[in-house]
Amino acid sequence: KSAIFEIANRLLPKITRKDERLVKIIENIKLLEKQGYQFEDSQASLELLVAKNLEIYQNFVEIIDTKVIVEKDISIAVVKVKIQDRERLSSAEGNGPFDAVNKALRKAIGKINENLINIELIDYKVRAIESSAGSDSKVIVNIQTKNKDKTWDTVGVSTDIVEASMQALIDSIEYAKFMKMI
Repeated sequence: KSAIFEIANRLLPKITRKDERLVKIIENIKLLEKQGYQFEDSQASLELLVAKNLEIYQNFVEIIDTKVIVEKDISIAVVKVKIQDRERLSSAEGNGPFDAVNKALRKAIGKINENLINIELIDYKVRAIESSAGSDSKVIVNIQTKNKDKTWDTVGVSTDIVEASMQALIDSIEYAKFMKMI
């Protein structure tokens, strides 16, 4: 609770510990943790969650649809996103499905905000979190990203590894945008 208050207080200095929004934020975090999210190693995702619940940040990128084709030597991703009320369709080839999605997403964003594509992914980790479910297991994806000034960590959870990866990637991009605001 105190860690959440510290983040909220840094983002909104006039907030008090008795603010009802903090209760809602903690409830949201508990719900997400039951789904498998772990925020201890994903401070950027946690800060975004707090900022969105305090209504001081709204998503910059909304994923409308994705399609990933994986062949023997290449992966191709098509991503349809909504950025600033404009839909963008972008495709890219990559060395694996995540690389293809990352490139397609950056291509779509680069048309709107060149600065956001100047972030670098420096670590990508995937692990099963419900191994008893076999091939139906949820995975947690942690991504570490940096720009010239800072390094941050984000998280995604899903039964679909590409979906979990995209969640973490979108949080990473959103956090880069958010840092420019605060």
